[in-house]
Amino acid sequence: MLEGLRISGSAIIMDAELELSTGLTVLTGETGAGKTSVLTALLLLAGGKAEAAPVHGDRLAVEALFSTSNPDVAELIAQAGGDLDEESLVVRRTVSSEGRSRAFAGGVAVPATLLSELAPYLSAIHGQSDQLLLRRAGLQRDLLDRYAGSDHQDRVQEHRAFWNEREKLQAQIATLTTDSASRLAAREEALAGIATIDAVNPLANEDVELKSEAMRLEHVDELLESVGGALAALIGEEGHEDSPGINAAAGVAQSRRNLAAAVGRDGGLASVAASLDEVQILIDDVASSLRNYQSQLGVEPGRLAQVQQRRSQLGELIRRFAQVDKNIDEVLRWRASAQERVEKSSDDEQLAELLERVAELGAALASSAEVITQTRTRAAADLSERVTVELQSLAMPRAALEVLVSDADPGAFGNDGVAFLLRPRPDSPGVALHKGASGGELSRVMLALEVVLAGADPVDTFVFDEVDAGVGGRAAVGVGLRLAQLGSHCQVIVVTHLPQVAAFADHHFVVTRSKGDERAQISRLNNDDRAGELTRMLAGLEDSTAGKAHAVELLATAAELKQKASA
Repeated sequence: MLEGLRISGSAIIMDAELELSTGLTVLTGETGAGKTSVLTALLLLAGGKAEAAPVHGDRLAVEALFSTSNPDVAELIAQAGGDLDEESLVVRRTVSSEGRSRAFAGGVAVPATLLSELAPYLSAIHGQSDQLLLRRAGLQRDLLDRYAGSDHQDRVQEHRAFWNEREKLQAQIATLTTDSASRLAAREEALAGIATIDAVNPLANEDVELKSEAMRLEHVDELLESVGGALAALIGEEGHEDSPGINAAAGVAQSRRNLAAAVGRDGGLASVAASLDEVQILIDDVASSLRNYQSQLGVEPGRLAQVQQRRSQLGELIRRFAQVDKNIDEVLRWRASAQERVEKSSDDEQLAELLERVAELGAALASSAEVITQTRTRAAADLSERVTVELQSLAMPRAALEVLVSDADPGAFGNDGVAFLLRPRPDSPGVALHKGASGGELSRVMLALEVVLAGADPVDTFVFDEVDAGVGGRAAVGVGLRLAQLGSHCQVIVVTHLPQVAAFADHHFVVTRSKGDERAQISRLNNDDRAGELTRMLAGLEDSTAGKAHAVELLATAAELKQKASA
């Protein structure tokens, strides 16, 4: 329930603080005084657009105190880092003169979107635009689904999820069908590339190894000459032109012999002798390696031509399949990627899987649509009966509302068309609301629906902005009485211009603007003041004797009707 509302910095209303309670609360005032600004403030607290708020000075601030034990509200606030204070929630919204907005709930700053999530659990706000929306078939279906209950709504949401999934899959099928030729060509191209590479059967790093081997084969004579000269210099090679009379091995051997006698006379030379031993071993190792190289450098006849041919084959693969690193390893990576693409499900297999799932979804949709139609049909009959009873208490005793569920093209919400038809008389045909209902009738239908749907709403507060527009006379008395009856078990706040409705109020606030003032004030009226306000609403003059007598009579009549209704 909305326990309090504070407005400051409004360009239309001076700073105001309203203490609210259960029952029917009405807000009245001259046309243009600023009554609807209260609704604007509540819409801001419900996450409405901030730019619509008129700001006086630097900032507009709206703050409301709600009492609520709804666990969904507590969970949303807890997720935002806030807390309920003994089942009390303070919601605040500020708007700067530049249009920047900030929101607070449960003691912490929150995004305005959180206020939108909280709003359905705190209050149901209905403006005159809702009456226009009632003419739309989509809203009529939503109202019926809302009345049908949470299980039905869950079924509708499940049906919608099935429908959206099938739409997505059908789009994929269309894409596969359209692109099948290009996809087939790409697959054939991958297979051809794999076959080309496999025909050559390259090995990892083979191009690098063959390049090195080709270099050796092309310079084999120079390499043999260089290695032979190196061996001759180390150990001597008979007949080699570079072989000196004495070589490194012989020189080291002579040095070791000469030093051996000296070591016996001076032990300090032992380490030098040991180093010579190591040099001798190293010379022998190098010489052995050079001999092995000589033996392996023997040229197989035709080997160079084979290497050059193989390198040409690998080069062709590199030119075709290597775009970055330009080596045979990149060719092998291309092949692995192509093989992966080829091994994936073919378009035919994928298409078959998609078609199978679409068929499953079609069966699920048919089944859920049938259940949805059944529950909608039952709910429509019950809603029609209950709203018709309400219309009789709203000065439409012969009228009836018929909620018609008919076959329609399958869609995300089922296979039903939903239409609200108004029968002005029992013997008259039903006429669609957007064709046959006047503004006053539409207002009363909206009110009757809200009264019936009140039990389906998880809120204790209903706000109506001139829901009685287009209503007058006896019908207005019926509207006032029904609002009072609704207020007997929940909180109802009504912005109204009708004295017949205002007379039924349990609490009455008036918006006044003194001559020359740019901003209005909101005041709470006592019983004596109420008669004066009703006189103004009836006669346009607060001091009209006849008007005041009528106002007093209207208040007495309203009290009597309320007493009878509650008996």
